[in-house]
Amino acid sequence: MYQLMGIELEPVDTMNTLSFLKDRSSQLEPADLYPLDDLTQIESKDQTSLHRHFPHFLSERLVDIGQSDKVFASVWLSEDLFLLGTKSNQLMLVDLSNGQLFQLPLLKNSSTPDCRENTGIHSMQVSYDNQYLAAGGVNPHELAIYKLPELTPYALGQGHTDWIFDMTWISDDVIVTGSRDSTMAAWKVPDLTTLLVEERLSLSSLMNPWPIGHPLAESVPSIDMLFHFSNHVTQRAVSGNKVRSLVCNRRMHTLASLQTNICDCSVHFWDTQTFRELGFINLFHRYENVCLEIQPERNLYAVGSRSHVSLIDWRTNNSTVGSIRSKDQDNGVRSLQFNNDVLSVGSGAGSVSFYDLRASSYPSSHFNSQEIYSLDTTCGWVRKDANYQDFFSNMPQPPNAIYTHKYSPSYSKMLVSGGPLPLGLYGNYCSVWS
Repeated sequence: MYQLMGIELEPVDTMNTLSFLKDRSSQLEPADLYPLDDLTQIESKDQTSLHRHFPHFLSERLVDIGQSDKVFASVWLSEDLFLLGTKSNQLMLVDLSNGQLFQLPLLKNSSTPDCRENTGIHSMQVSYDNQYLAAGGVNPHELAIYKLPELTPYALGQGHTDWIFDMTWISDDVIVTGSRDSTMAAWKVPDLTTLLVEERLSLSSLMNPWPIGHPLAESVPSIDMLFHFSNHVTQRAVSGNKVRSLVCNRRMHTLASLQTNICDCSVHFWDTQTFRELGFINLFHRYENVCLEIQPERNLYAVGSRSHVSLIDWRTNNSTVGSIRSKDQDNGVRSLQFNNDVLSVGSGAGSVSFYDLRASSYPSSHFNSQEIYSLDTTCGWVRKDANYQDFFSNMPQPPNAIYTHKYSPSYSKMLVSGGPLPLGLYGNYCSVWS
């Protein structure tokens, strides 16, 4: 047992998380509960219990994305199409059906100078109605909107003064961005259909992508910021908090933001209808918290840190359920994904492991019951530059950090991407497991 904010907690490793959530639900007011008959029986319509077993049958298919730097963001558009955002500031479309790779134009305002320190595209998200794609622009502190399914450059949002770390849609046409400038911003995407040129970008025309200097790529309409709210800690004045990650629970009208600085880390909760802060939770594991994910049916949040995943149940008493120890100790949890009651964990050591919330354990390997099952990546591409020759040439190639991993729409494939963990190494890794 340990204490967090004065509450005694039992580690998740020794308790059933879902039983905990069900017990807590009995203390809630009826209006706070989801219309579910049994919290232990939630399953997708066509998945049943398959999501607990299919990872054992996946095999790695490497995807060649050329000589780009680390993949920070990814999103599926269909079972065969997905997009990648890289540290080298490239937005790429991959077609698995024919193996083709297309580079899309990035958006900018022709009157705005390029950012001196460009760390690329950290996040991209598709709107709930599949009408818009949001990503970073030429400048990493600007919000680029593309129209789907044509991937037509649509609009550009300007207002942040530092990199946009993450973004999340809170409705079909409103998106919230979180930045290193310690602020969040809400943006409403207007209907600009009548203002766009008649020609649409088709997948076939992507064979000859627009260059950055293409008039349409630099002359998209600007969108106004709907609401701008500063990152702050209500318990005490702490400056310099970065907004590292964002997720939205649409059913509960709640936005969660992961906010970090040198010595503290907290998750803040906001009402998406009023943008009023509802409260916050300070995290016990404070170092290298970089990713936040939600299981919306259970209103369960997961935060990845250097060596643990913290689980948060916000519905009652601002409570943290407990923590899950990472399979790869001290290599950092770099990405998280929920598939019903299975949480997948992408690490800095090049693996994706799977934690079963029902069993409160990682499944063991079919070949060795003493080992935790995981998807272990092979080597990606690394540029053999002077930095590599000076510091890494006489040692094994460092593993790939899994900065992003995503299930395909049918949950039959997993896109796993990233690149070398050491800051000075330039390279990438991309694969599809199926």
